[in-house]
Amino acid sequence: MSQNEEKIKLIRKLAEQILSECDSILSTPEKALAAPALATKAPTTKLDEIKARFPKELGDMLIFSERDDVIIIKPRQFLGPESFAKIASIIRSLGGDYVSAGRDSHFKILKS
Repeated sequence: MSQNEEKIKLIRKLAEQILSECDSILSTPEKALAAPALATKAPTTKLDEIKARFPKELGDMLIFSERDDVIIIKPRQFLGPESFAKIASIIRSLGGDYVSAGRDSHFKILKS
């Protein structure tokens, strides 16, 4: 048997295996095909809990830091009225407030 014939035989065998696996997948109920649930890391600190409340696009606009009994949230960039309103709403729902202080303006949330 030539090398080409051996390669063709091997390719056919692999193709049969692939088709067999496709058949078994297609005959499997949809629930079995669902992606496994992603393991989500539970927030471990108050800061992690607060960060988790922000959608990624808003969270990426903010700098989160901790001081004694307060969590400080500062914008990385100009937020614009729409983003500011969304962020302020989330902060208020967490019991926080906006501190207007010119260039040092920020949001703060008490840890307790």
